[in-house]
Amino acid sequence: MSLNKSTCLCTESVYGTRCENIKNQIDIEFDDDKIGMMPFVFIHFITAIENDDHQRTTILKKINFDQNIITVFITHSFHVLFIELTNRTYYLGVLREKFIESEHIQTRILSNYRCWSISELMNNTFLNYSFVHRAKYYRYLCRQQKQLICFYDNRYMCICDVTRFSNCFTFSHTLFYDCQGENVCENGGLCFQDNASCPILSICACPECYYGAKYMILKVLVASNDWLYGCVALERVITVINSVKFNQIKSKQMAKWIILCVFLLTIITHIHDPIHRRLINDSDGDEQRLWCLVRYSSSVNIFNIFITFFHFLIPFSINLISTITIIISIARSRSKVRPRTPFTQHLRQQLQQHKHHLFASCALILLSIPRLIISLIRGCMKSLRDPWLYIFGYLISFIPSMMTIIVFVLPVKKYKDEFTTVI
Repeated sequence: MSLNKSTCLCTESVYGTRCENIKNQIDIEFDDDKIGMMPFVFIHFITAIENDDHQRTTILKKINFDQNIITVFITHSFHVLFIELTNRTYYLGVLREKFIESEHIQTRILSNYRCWSISELMNNTFLNYSFVHRAKYYRYLCRQQKQLICFYDNRYMCICDVTRFSNCFTFSHTLFYDCQGENVCENGGLCFQDNASCPILSICACPECYYGAKYMILKVLVASNDWLYGCVALERVITVINSVKFNQIKSKQMAKWIILCVFLLTIITHIHDPIHRRLINDSDGDEQRLWCLVRYSSSVNIFNIFITFFHFLIPFSINLISTITIIISIARSRSKVRPRTPFTQHLRQQLQQHKHHLFASCALILLSIPRLIISLIRGCMKSLRDPWLYIFGYLISFIPSMMTIIVFVLPVKKYKDEFTTVI
């Protein structure tokens, strides 16, 4: 193959048969408070043509995580650039009289660059006028509002020129939300295209979503940990009730089978989770993601809620009831040995002596409540730019799994001394 017949695959910033031409580069910087909740923006290019209607080209640009600058490369000429956020707020980004090829433009979207709605500039009397009657007053708005740069109604977009008169042109605020009947967005998402006749880009605007509970292995381990806490509490009760009759060798043998049964129970009751999961390849050109999504039918969802409460309430109820049973049993035993002392006094003494067990049981329940809430509430972060509250709420639910030493070792002097000796 000769060199003349070769084809060059150009990068985004250049074009031409041999990539010899440099595209116009536009860097648009946003404030974090403006784009914190915005997944993408619309960029409208307006080209003024003498003795003809303005031409408009719209592109969609996704705002990547942890970035407040987006870069656009274009080859066609334009005179005005508007930024439209997904909440229907417009900002004037670039205004120029002459197009310069291969130019690098840098702009920042500030609050005073916002285009005002006509409802913010006129009172109800003017707004109730017919469109033709109301439009006659548009040319005076720029002079009345010295800080005004642009404004719009449902038909026109107007720009204030250097003489403080308004220059208006037709501007459609309606974009295609179903990709011309080929909407591939799921869960009621809106499908946006950059062009109706020859679209080259489509983006899904998703509603508040929920990607399922935590991964099965993590759920099984956390639930198993809660059940093992309950088993330890039951063993303490058996030890107190049987006293000298307690068989330590048999207890060790039973513990192995109980641990196995606990893991089998949690695995079997969570087996529906991986069955209803699927992988989704989310590719938008700028970022590549692989989502692990879960979809439950109504009946499976009810079963999942039941299992969530079952693995939460039963182990912690066992833990709390076992602690109360131990306190009452020891108080009764002491009351039989010392019948002259009232039972209530023995009960107070045991409460004082074993209050750390009660405190630990209540603390485990309180610290596990966030995990229960996260498992049941269907919602997600609207913004990844401020995730700390959500991360803290998620991680705090795993504190009970890390409190084994604090709950079972440090409160008991004998265990604490043994632990100190080993270390």
